[in-house]
Amino acid sequence: MKKLSKISTLLKNAIIGAVPAVLLFCNSCGQQSIRNAPAKTTTSPQMDSLYQKAEKLHLRQEYKEHFLPLVRRGTSLAMTGKNDSMLSKFYRLEAFYYLHKQYINNDSAKKYADLCVKYAQLSENMPTLSDGLAITATYYYLAERNYDSTIGFLKRQIQVLEAIKPADSISLLVVDHALAGMYEETEKLDSAWKYYNIVLDGVLSIKKTASDTAAKKMHRLQYLHIMALHDIAYLLVKQKTYTKALSYFMELDSLLPEKRKAFYPSIYTGKAACYEKLNQIDSAMKYYKLGIDNFKNDHFSTTPNPAPYLEYAKLLAGQGQARKAEGYLQTASGIVWGQSIREERYILATELALGNYYIAQKQWAPAADTLQAALALAKKLQNTEQQSVIYQNLSLLNENQGNYKAALDYSTLSRQFYDSLQTQHFARQTSEMDAKYQADKKNQRIALLQKNNRIQQLQLLAAGRLRLFYVLGVVVLIALFGVFYYYRRALQQRKLERIKNELETKALRAQMKPHFIFNCLNAIQELIITKDYSRSSQYLAEFSRLLRMVLNMADKNFIPLQQEVELCRLYISLESLRLKHNFHYSITVDEKMDTEMILFPTLLVQPFVENAIWHGLSNKKGEKQLFVHFEEVDDRVRCTITDNGIGRERSAAIKAAKIGTGHFDSKGTLITEQRVSILREGLVKEASIKIEDLYDDQGSAAGTKVVIDIVPF
Repeated sequence: MKKLSKISTLLKNAIIGAVPAVLLFCNSCGQQSIRNAPAKTTTSPQMDSLYQKAEKLHLRQEYKEHFLPLVRRGTSLAMTGKNDSMLSKFYRLEAFYYLHKQYINNDSAKKYADLCVKYAQLSENMPTLSDGLAITATYYYLAERNYDSTIGFLKRQIQVLEAIKPADSISLLVVDHALAGMYEETEKLDSAWKYYNIVLDGVLSIKKTASDTAAKKMHRLQYLHIMALHDIAYLLVKQKTYTKALSYFMELDSLLPEKRKAFYPSIYTGKAACYEKLNQIDSAMKYYKLGIDNFKNDHFSTTPNPAPYLEYAKLLAGQGQARKAEGYLQTASGIVWGQSIREERYILATELALGNYYIAQKQWAPAADTLQAALALAKKLQNTEQQSVIYQNLSLLNENQGNYKAALDYSTLSRQFYDSLQTQHFARQTSEMDAKYQADKKNQRIALLQKNNRIQQLQLLAAGRLRLFYVLGVVVLIALFGVFYYYRRALQQRKLERIKNELETKALRAQMKPHFIFNCLNAIQELIITKDYSRSSQYLAEFSRLLRMVLNMADKNFIPLQQEVELCRLYISLESLRLKHNFHYSITVDEKMDTEMILFPTLLVQPFVENAIWHGLSNKKGEKQLFVHFEEVDDRVRCTITDNGIGRERSAAIKAAKIGTGHFDSKGTLITEQRVSILREGLVKEASIKIEDLYDDQGSAAGTKVVIDIVPF
C-alpha cells in the first residue's frame, strides 16, 4: 500500500536531512573547501548575508515573492566573484524553490539541480553536492517516473554522504530510507527489506549510543524510527505475512505517545488490513473506523488516501449494510475528486470499488458507467493489473445482463492482461535473477583473481621456506616416532602389569579355594561325627552344588553380580544348615540395580560372610543375625555385611586361646585384602574395604560391619 506522496516525502527528507545547520555559516568561517577561491572582496559579506537570509526562508519553506530575487542576486555575486562553492549553494536554493512550487513536469528544478551538482563538484562542496543529487533524484521520480535514474542518484548521494567527515549518520539513514521506498515501488522487495532494516538497525544503534544527541536530531531520529517501522510493516502486508506485519504495527503503536497516535491514521489502516486478512473482522472494522476518524491528521502523506473508506465500505457491504457502505464509498469519491492536485491512482481505486459495489447491488447502469470510467483511467496510468480486474468485472456485469458475447470478449481481455502481468512478473524475476547471477559471477571472478594472486604470493613464500619446512618435517617425524615409541612401550608395560595383576588375583583365588573347601569339609566331618546323617547328606548335596559353581568361576576375575549374590546365598544356607538354623540371615539387592549387567570380583564377599558366621555368630548366645546388602551408590557398587556377633576383639581372644590345639589360622580375610590391593592396580577404578566394630549403648561389643566398595571401569 505504497503512496506516491510518501515517496516524494522520503526524497525531500533525503534532501533537507543532508544539510546540517552549521553549513549556513561555513563559507564565512572559511571551513568550506573552495576551488580557486579568490582573495576576499567587498562582495563576500553581502553574498553571505543574502545566502543566510535565503537559507532561513528555505528552512521555513517560505518561498514568497522576495525569496527568488534574493537567490538570484546571490547567484550573480557568486558568478562575478567566481566563487564556485557559493554558486552551488545558490543554485541549490533555486532548485528547491522550483521543486516545492511546481515540481510536476517542471524542468527548472532539474536545470538548477544540475548546475548545483556541477559547481559543488568543482568546489568539492560535498554537503551541497549531496543536496543537488537528491533534488535530481526527486525530479526523475516525480516528473519522469524514471525509477532507475532515481535509484542511481540516491546511491550517488549515499557515496557523497559517506565521504563527508565526520559522517552525518542520520542523513545517511534518511537517504537509505528513500532508497528502500524506491525499491519497494519497483517491486524489488528483497532490496527494499534490506534497506529498511539497515535504517531500523541504524536508528536503534544511534539511540543506544548517542545519549547527548541534540533535541532537533533526536526529533529527526524518532520520526525516522517511526517511518522505518511503518514501512516495514506495510512491506510485510504486501508480502502477505500478516501476523509478522501486525507485530511491527504493535511495536509502532507502543513507540508513539498516546496523544500523537491520532496523527498517524495509516497505522490504524495497516492494523485493520492485517486483522481483515486474519479473518478477525470485528477488529478490522474497529481499526478502519479509527483510520477514518483521524483521516485528516495524516502526517505520512500530504495527499489523502481513501483506503480506509473503501475497505470499511467493503466490510459493511459484506455484513449487509449496503446503504451505509455506499455512503462511505461516496465520501471516498468526494475526497479524491476534491483535491487541488488529484492523485489518479486513488481515483482509480475509488471508482473500481464503486463499480464492484454497484455490481453486488445489481445496479447495472451505474456499474457500467463507473467501470468504464475506471477502465479509461487505468489505461491512462498503464495499470495492467487493474485493467485485468476491470475487464473481469465488466465480463461479470454483461453476463448478469445476458450479454454473453460481450461477457466473453471482456473475459478474454481480462485473461490476456492477466497473462501479460504474469509475463511481466516472470520477466522481472528473470531480470532480477540475471542481475544477481551477473553480480555473483563478477564477485566470483574478483575472488578468483584475488585467489590467484594469493596463490602466487604463497608460491613465492613457499620457495624461500621449502628448505626450512623439510628440516622441520624431519624433526617433527623424529619427534612423532619418539612419542609413538614411548606410547607403545607404555601400552605394553600397562598390558604386562594388567596380566600380572590378573595372574596374581587368580593365584590368590587359588589359595582361597583350598581354604574354602577345607572349612566346608570340616563342617561335613562334624556332622558325620555327631551321626547327623540326614543333615550331612543334605549338606553334601548343597556343598556339591556350591563346589560346582566355584569350579566354574575358577578362571574368571569378574562375574555378574547376580552370580556373586547366588554364591553368597548358597554358602550362607550351607552354614545355616550346619548350625541347625540357629541364626537369622537375609541377603538383599537394591531393585534399581541391573545384577546381570554389573560385573563384580569373584568370591570377594564370601570370606567376610564366613568370618561373620564362624568367628562372630557361632560363639554368641542368644539371637543371632546376619545381613548382606548390595546397592549402587553414585558410580560404585557397595556390599555391606553386618552381624550382631561377639565382635572382633573377643573373637581374636577366643582364637588366641585355641592356637596349638590343632586349629588352623584363617587366611580368607588376608587373601581378600591382597586381592583388593591388586584390583586397585588396573583391574578396577577403585576398590576399598572398611571394617567397623559395632557397640551397644553400654559400650559392649554388638557385632561387626564390613563395607566393600568397587568402582568398575
